[in-house]
Amino acid sequence: MALSLGRRRGQKTKGLGIRRVSYRSMAVAAFIFSLFAVAFWQGLIFAPNAVLSPSLSQEAGGLRVVANKEKTSPIRKWDSSKSVLMGLASGYGKYTFEQFVGSLRATGFSGAIILGIASDAPRDVLDYLAETNVTVKEVTLGPCTYHDDSSRSKCLVGFPDYKLSWVRFPLSKQWLLDCKECTDGIMMTDVRDAYFQADPFTHSSIKYPVPGLMTFEEIYPDLTTENWLTNAPIEKCKGYEIGNHPMLCSGSTMGTREGILNYLDVMLKEFDAWSKDKKCFSNMVGDDQSIHNHLYYSGMFGKDTAAIPHRTGPIHVVGVQANKITTEHWLTNVPIKKCKGYKIGNHPMLCSGSTMGTREGILSYIDVMMKELDVWNKDKQCHSSTMVGDDQSIHNHLYYSGMFGKDTAAIPHRTGPIHVVGVQANKIFRAAIKEAEEVGDDEKWVNGHRLYGTEDKWQEWLDPKHGLIDPKTGLITNLVGSPSPQVHQFDRFGLSFGRFYLDRKMAEW
Repeated sequence: MALSLGRRRGQKTKGLGIRRVSYRSMAVAAFIFSLFAVAFWQGLIFAPNAVLSPSLSQEAGGLRVVANKEKTSPIRKWDSSKSVLMGLASGYGKYTFEQFVGSLRATGFSGAIILGIASDAPRDVLDYLAETNVTVKEVTLGPCTYHDDSSRSKCLVGFPDYKLSWVRFPLSKQWLLDCKECTDGIMMTDVRDAYFQADPFTHSSIKYPVPGLMTFEEIYPDLTTENWLTNAPIEKCKGYEIGNHPMLCSGSTMGTREGILNYLDVMLKEFDAWSKDKKCFSNMVGDDQSIHNHLYYSGMFGKDTAAIPHRTGPIHVVGVQANKITTEHWLTNVPIKKCKGYKIGNHPMLCSGSTMGTREGILSYIDVMMKELDVWNKDKQCHSSTMVGDDQSIHNHLYYSGMFGKDTAAIPHRTGPIHVVGVQANKIFRAAIKEAEEVGDDEKWVNGHRLYGTEDKWQEWLDPKHGLIDPKTGLITNLVGSPSPQVHQFDRFGLSFGRFYLDRKMAEW
């Protein structure tokens, strides 16, 4: 992330040959066409309520279609005021609710919010939830009956057969059935690690008619169902390997009232099956996602279901990407904790190597940085004569503590004039080295050969699966597909980048 200061495939078809056709052939063709027309009109072929799943991804040179989805919901836009969000949020302080509920209400959402909270929640939490018109459902810890180990964690009173990571599903069913006015869009969501930037039920990414159930993909292929979280439990319980598919997040799910109720029934039935089978049940936290993915990819949720590709729907699961590099990295966390005595926490890492702004903004930035550099230089707890990169520690400390002032903006990754590719480039380079080592080669070999492409198509120097370049020009792009004005840390791709692409491009300049 950069800082800105100042104002703010399928087969190819062959050419069609044209030849003279007899009137009899034309008549036969017309008859066949009429049959298809009748079938279409009667909804027998390509019915209006049948659409292709949006969950497509490139695999082995073609398109992988997850499933054919039938849309049975009426073509009527959701009324946000008749929609509902439901979540289990027991044990959190007011700040978490301000993030979740506050951000949602700030979008103009006026529908229902139903949250399960601890029966002994503090008064400031209860007052805030009352002020923001949240329906509170109190939950209390109690004994479990689903396992014969008495030392097991507590369950919720009324649901002794469900471990805590599963209990939000029966709770959500009960809450939804009780909410007679919740007739339109339904969302089940985690609370602690989610916030809103727009009303999810009126967002432009909602396509009508909506499927009964919408599940949301995490970033693919960075995280797939071959991950231990899904592959290991499913293989142990069901006896098969789920294979390579986009990981579906079980923490946030949307759909119609009927679709979500059906989803909950299917999930609860599977929970019961796993609970009773010794080879399936475990104390593992997170196997609701294992079950969620098993049921989707085995078609158990029914045809009126869609997997929404990453970053295309109303819910954006950022976990994998956000975890790649944050200020919890040693480069920032260790020096700041040592010098300033606090943990900076989890924020996007700001790159100190590229900064932009107005004349006044940059001069102010330099003054603040130099003042802090002097402080670190004079303090034995802060100064290090051997560490390279602690200017980035200071850069992040000053920004997140507000020392650069209000006239400062952190520009999200791949959205501004500076594109810092270091982390992703290094990951690509290291993966290439690992592949080389598996066949007896090494890093030197990788640096002397192309990462991808051929001599004739040198512009396509990087595998399209990374979604990082324009294959026609080789230019590294921002998220919208336009060339990134500045590319920073390109050396992380290794020497072959310069040798087989950049040197060629420079010859054109």
